[in-house]
Amino acid sequence: MWLDVLIVDANVSLFLNLIIATMRVKIQGPAFAVHVSRPAEVEQTRKDFPIIMMEQEIMEAINYPATLLYEAGFGSKRFSSRSGVIGITQPRCVAVLATATRVAHELGVRLRRVVVFQVRHDKKIGKNSAIKFMTAGILLREIKNDLLLRCYSVIILDEAHERSLNTGFLLWMLTRTNNIRQEVYKDQQKFYNLEAQWHQKTKSSRRF
Repeated sequence: MWLDVLIVDANVSLFLNLIIATMRVKIQGPAFAVHVSRPAEVEQTRKDFPIIMMEQEIMEAINYPATLLYEAGFGSKRFSSRSGVIGITQPRCVAVLATATRVAHELGVRLRRVVVFQVRHDKKIGKNSAIKFMTAGILLREIKNDLLLRCYSVIILDEAHERSLNTGFLLWMLTRTNNIRQEVYKDQQKFYNLEAQWHQKTKSSRRF
């Protein structure tokens, strides 16, 4: 699996030049459907999210090695889904628990099984975990132990506009992860290229 990196929120221009050298656009392949079973009330609520209109195109793009730039307005409810663990960073522990709880509800699953979270003093990870919420510091420690991030297929950096030191380090380290994965596994099918995607809350891409 290749690694998706999604940077959520506005004002990420300070990091753009750091990442741009590793970016390549390559969208190809047949269309396919992604089916997720959700509670009826969740499905009804999701119809009001603007990003839902582009869900199919996003899913098809994520399925292939590429670098993408997504611009989503505030309240669009951005999300990604593909095989492998999805790692999502939040700037604070409270946000980690809140977003993990919400996603578990939308997917109709119990928290701490498929959808899990990890903060400094609380770790609930299982063998069937598919979506993991954590602070940026937790992910940095994971990179220290495994630079290739073998267990992840998608990394989402939420609230990237806050420009914290941890977020800056993560952006730099993820470019290194991409380069090393390409070199080590270029002749194998186990890993693929880094797929970098930006989600921002502004209405104009010129804000970049």
